[in-house]
Amino acid sequence: MVRQGKDKKRRSGRTGRTKLKNRNYKTWNPKPAFTDPVIKKQWDPKKSYSQNMKKLGLVAHPGAVVTTKDAEQNQQQSTVIELYDVPDSDTLEARKKKRPQSADDQKYIARLLAKYGDDYAAMFRDIEVNKMQYTETQLRKMASRFFLLDEEHRVVDVPERIKATSLSGN
Repeated sequence: MVRQGKDKKRRSGRTGRTKLKNRNYKTWNPKPAFTDPVIKKQWDPKKSYSQNMKKLGLVAHPGAVVTTKDAEQNQQQSTVIELYDVPDSDTLEARKKKRPQSADDQKYIARLLAKYGDDYAAMFRDIEVNKMQYTETQLRKMASRFFLLDEEHRVVDVPERIKATSLSGN
């Protein structure tokens, strides 16, 4: 007699395979490496994370609900330690604004707008000019970002065919 079930099971390649354990989680390290000498001095590895944070005058779980009784006890027991000197927002320099659209994208959509105007369905079907084969919606979003650009950010001029219809407000 033929043992079909056992042979099939043997050939399936599932025997002798052990499942690998998920090692993506991090274990609790009671002695974390702190760079701040004040925190390093105050941290007690024998206490829990919550107790150490309470000792430093911080809340261990800021999203948790705190009763007024616990808050009063916490204020009485804890000593406040100033951790960081945060500068005022007025003294910080303003970041440079990034271009909302790259120069290549501007050239790409300008070429399509010059040929088809605001007919995005025709742009979508033309695979010679629309080499990246963007969808009709993607082309519409790209064109709207192009129209919203300031003159200083625009690398390519708006095609003459579009200027009269789309940019009549500018």
